[in-house]
Amino acid sequence: MAAATIAWTLGTEVKQHDDGKEPGVHDLSIMTADGGPAAVEVTAAADPDSIQLWKLVNGRDERWIVPGLAGGWMFQLQPTTRAKRLLKELPAFLRQLEGQGITEVARRRGRQESSETLEKRARALGIVSGHQSGTDFPGSIYFTIEQPHERTGGMADRTGSAVPGWIREFLLDPHQSDVLDKLARSGAREQHAFILIPGFTNAPFGVVDMLGGRSTM
Repeated sequence: MAAATIAWTLGTEVKQHDDGKEPGVHDLSIMTADGGPAAVEVTAAADPDSIQLWKLVNGRDERWIVPGLAGGWMFQLQPTTRAKRLLKELPAFLRQLEGQGITEVARRRGRQESSETLEKRARALGIVSGHQSGTDFPGSIYFTIEQPHERTGGMADRTGSAVPGWIREFLLDPHQSDVLDKLARSGAREQHAFILIPGFTNAPFGVVDMLGGRSTM
């Protein structure tokens, strides 16, 4: 996808450089006008906890249906939720809620919760909030994952001033050291980082908003 995007945008040939046979090799090579290749390393500004959790709780081919439940439940989860515990204990918890006629697990508003409350049990499962609504699929359960406020809202900046500074911080982060190392090792005159911005990203709102929902930059 990265190679196709670059080729379409620049109107030039892009080849895969890293064939998996040698470590520390950059991903792609752009064939420049003068015939010399430009090195490209592909990386992602991703929130690994959210992505991993999403795969665990939403990775099945079909919607999650629990026999015996009325269903129609939608939950917002913490990114650090322990998926195995949640999937194991949630059906019994929902039977308890439905048995008591409870249709909502409210977001915590800073008040102290007693050990007996259903809200505290929900927090222990990693649930931020949840509600039940009508459904055509009895027993169905759905999940979303809460993201920090600084990633989901803020002042819009159509000038793009937030983007260059963030790119610098992102690439200089120790977790991205292999990107710059591979590019430097290439010896290419032109060196580029192709940064993917996935749905669950650690990029700030100003950057994501500027990109307008596009997946690359």
